[in-house]
Amino acid sequence: MSRKKSLALTLLGILPVFALAQSVQAINPALQSLSEYYADIPYSVVLLLSSIVSLVVIPVSSASGALAGRKVSYRALSITAMACVLAGGVLPYWVMANFPLTLICRMVVGVGIGIASPLSSALIMKLLPPEKQALWQGVGTAVMNLCGVFYQSVSGIVCLRDVRYIWLVYGIVLIPLILVLFFLQEPASAPAAASSGKKGALPAGAVLTCLGFGLLYLFLSPVLLNISSILVNEGIGSSATAGTILSAYSVGGMAAGFIFGGVYKLLGRWTIPVSLLLQVLGLAGCAFGRNVALIGVSTVLFGVAIHWIWPACIMEFSRLPDGKGALASGLFISALNLGTFLGSPLIGLVETVTGNADPRLPVIVGFFGTAIVAAVWIAAKLREKA
Repeated sequence: MSRKKSLALTLLGILPVFALAQSVQAINPALQSLSEYYADIPYSVVLLLSSIVSLVVIPVSSASGALAGRKVSYRALSITAMACVLAGGVLPYWVMANFPLTLICRMVVGVGIGIASPLSSALIMKLLPPEKQALWQGVGTAVMNLCGVFYQSVSGIVCLRDVRYIWLVYGIVLIPLILVLFFLQEPASAPAAASSGKKGALPAGAVLTCLGFGLLYLFLSPVLLNISSILVNEGIGSSATAGTILSAYSVGGMAAGFIFGGVYKLLGRWTIPVSLLLQVLGLAGCAFGRNVALIGVSTVLFGVAIHWIWPACIMEFSRLPDGKGALASGLFISALNLGTFLGSPLIGLVETVTGNADPRLPVIVGFFGTAIVAAVWIAAKLREKA
């Protein structure tokens, strides 16, 4: 078999695992319709159908990263993840009238996404040669964002016909499941002699990287959550405009993924510092911009930046000793989801502390928080030895 054909078959097994990460977004366009369907349930409780998934992902992704390739095979975990998302995603079509059971199904989806989240990047580290890893980490990130756009777009369309049809969108996960069953290879186990030192302990630098990325997502969340309110309240746009801007964020993420390999080859260890500066600039435009064009461009900018930082961090984890890359990836995804989940409480905290309900204020706080994280992270990078 030729090298190119072998690489293509390997990627047919790996890239479908990236497709699960954004499947949580499949119901987001229908949240208003869901609140109308569950008219006797408070809106904040209905929102759990979305947020509970991220909450479940936090512990599960860490556990998956710790078990992968050590206690449980990558193939078994990947297949289990696909099955959980497929079953938990589609089942509510038949049990939707029972809200508690529907919520349990959403938790099963969270288990599936949590299992898969650290595996995708770890599989690239394990199965591809080092010179190919940056390119395909970026493409994997692009696939993840592309799938997010697909889930939301299709869900929004079918919701117009019947809100129950949004659950059937998860049927598409059957395709990644089949690809994984036929093409995903099990990475070779690391030689026993390669293990040394403290088993299971991550270097402090890897832990701090996970913490820093979680904080970036925490400070980014107010933009994604409040953009519609900002545009409408200030009379500079509508909810449709906000939807376009949020789509631009995903498009920026896709573009970033496709060109990440070239960027990483050019910038190397400076990829993260440069991306952090772009992230700060993007948040500044959203925090202080007063027109749709500036906010839109700024959203694309931080969409690109955050999706360069993500695979660049994973590339750093690939150099960890004793096969700890999957463990670090699991903690990384947990931090990301924790930061995302805490976005809403951060907005509430800002309002409570300041007594100001202006939706732009948490975005400004997020900008300054991002600037602080970027300054500390860049300073740490400057102190690193090449």
